[in-house]
Amino acid sequence: MTMSGTQITQPLTSLLKIKRANDIAQAEVKASREKARLTGNDVALAVHEIYYRVLIAQAHRSATEARIRASQDLESERIEQVKFGSSLEQESIESRAQLLQAKQELLTTDLQLDDLKLKLNDLMGLPLTTVLDLDPVSVESQETCPLEECVTTATASHPEILEARAEVEKAEAAVRLAKTDIWVPDVEAFGRYSYQNNVPFLARNFGTFGIHVGYELFDGGRKRAVKREHEAQLAQAKENLARLTDEVELAVHTAYNKLERTQQMLQVSEEIVDLRSESNRVLQQELLQGAALKSQAAMATAQEYDAKTLLLQSQMDYSQAHDEFSHAMGLTPE
Repeated sequence: MTMSGTQITQPLTSLLKIKRANDIAQAEVKASREKARLTGNDVALAVHEIYYRVLIAQAHRSATEARIRASQDLESERIEQVKFGSSLEQESIESRAQLLQAKQELLTTDLQLDDLKLKLNDLMGLPLTTVLDLDPVSVESQETCPLEECVTTATASHPEILEARAEVEKAEAAVRLAKTDIWVPDVEAFGRYSYQNNVPFLARNFGTFGIHVGYELFDGGRKRAVKREHEAQLAQAKENLARLTDEVELAVHTAYNKLERTQQMLQVSEEIVDLRSESNRVLQQELLQGAALKSQAAMATAQEYDAKTLLLQSQMDYSQAHDEFSHAMGLTPE
């Protein structure tokens, strides 16, 4: 007697498990993509911040140099006045102290400027010794959406929230996979072709088809423990999503308020510059007419530089606030 056969088996339950595993993988990819976008936003915000600080430090350096020149002129005048007895020696000492303080401030500014340039090169991935020539930033008032609309947009599209939602989807898929592993038996469909020789009452060639169902009776404890673990991870992911949503709403409110305050400060700084420029113009005319001292004119110039430095500070604060607002919205600062 001779018997032989060929059988093909297709597991069916594993197809359902594969779908759950694919859902988990897709959620992981989505979370990784949003995390990468969030990292890009963080880097852009950090580069903008250091860039603004470099520009402010450069402007502060120019103002300090103007103050040094004014202090040098004042010191020379005080020395002459002491010689002729029209000024006290104490005033000459005071002017000398002011000059030295200005020089000390210049050295401190240079040190800060060097550190900032190193940080900027590092953030941009450039060699630390790269010499940068930064262009000034054009600051214009920009329209923003209403606060509540901004909050709604941020909670719907912020990368951190989207990443948290992807983690929730991943945990939900893991729970579904664990439930499938517990309740769904192992089902296989099979088809078999058989050949026999010298067996009475059976055809020489015949085929059989059927379904095989199997279930592990004594493995339920482990599977239920796995399910409970994934359910705990799901609850944690949902709690994390709720926490991040609250944090994004708070960040949008904070950035929105800061944007409004810095815009008001910018307007005040512009008025101060106008006044200091007019004061400097008047003193320069008086100097030409002999009605003002050289140190007074130089100090007026230094005060105008200081006012322009404060204006630049206000402009950069406004730009930084706008970048922070874009970051809070989940956008890349431009």
